[in-house]
Amino acid sequence: MNTLDFSVILVNWNTADLTCRAIDSVLEDANHSNLATEVLVVDNGSTEGSVEAIRANHPGIEILENTLNLGFARAVNRAVWKATGEFILLLNTDAILRPGALAAFKSAFDGDPQIGIAGGALISPDGSKQNCVAPFPSLATELINKSLLRSFSKRHRSKVPDGVTEPFEVDSVIGASLAIRGKTLAAIGGLDERFFFFFEETDWCYQCRKLGWKVVCVPQAVVEHGQGESSKPVLVDTRVEFYRSRYRYFQKTMGNSRPRSSSKAC
Repeated sequence: MNTLDFSVILVNWNTADLTCRAIDSVLEDANHSNLATEVLVVDNGSTEGSVEAIRANHPGIEILENTLNLGFARAVNRAVWKATGEFILLLNTDAILRPGALAAFKSAFDGDPQIGIAGGALISPDGSKQNCVAPFPSLATELINKSLLRSFSKRHRSKVPDGVTEPFEVDSVIGASLAIRGKTLAAIGGLDERFFFFFEETDWCYQCRKLGWKVVCVPQAVVEHGQGESSKPVLVDTRVEFYRSRYRYFQKTMGNSRPRSSSKAC
């Protein structure tokens, strides 16, 4: 049996200040909610003293060190298999858990055993809503104006709808705050390491739904997100990597039908 409620994984690459702030929010929320939580940091070959800075601020945090930037998926997988929590939360280093976020994630999972992955409600520092959910990529989503698609289909929504307070089912959630049930992780395996920086969480959600688990957004799990602060120092050309990962995603899912929802989305 799991003795911990959550294992929270952060991947750091030259963002020590952001990472320490994110860790603070996790520890404060876990203490506030009385949830047993461990934090695992994977350093992806930082060169500006990140490991030393994080250890100085959080001496009890386990840091797994990579000598090179191995990409997000490989870094996460290194920590995933060390995680002992009933639920694993991937959290961007530029994200901050608002009080009650962990409890909201746990409540959603406990309330519906078919939920395999849950995403938080992302907001900007000024409190405005950010995109936190997305439909699975298709020719339509890539070629047609996304605002137009959202006006015709709830499946193409990108934010938490006004007035919605209960978890609602979606295709995929944004990986800035993605929680996965340990049993679901055991069933679908770690992130596909062929994705270096984009689409790995989309693929995870696809595989999750393919096996019959639900993917939901949890409106009460509010997470403040810097939206890109953690990726500013990334070495690779993000535009090139985006298109490369998108091609890999289509190549992997080509010929497969979109996994059906197991319940009506609100």
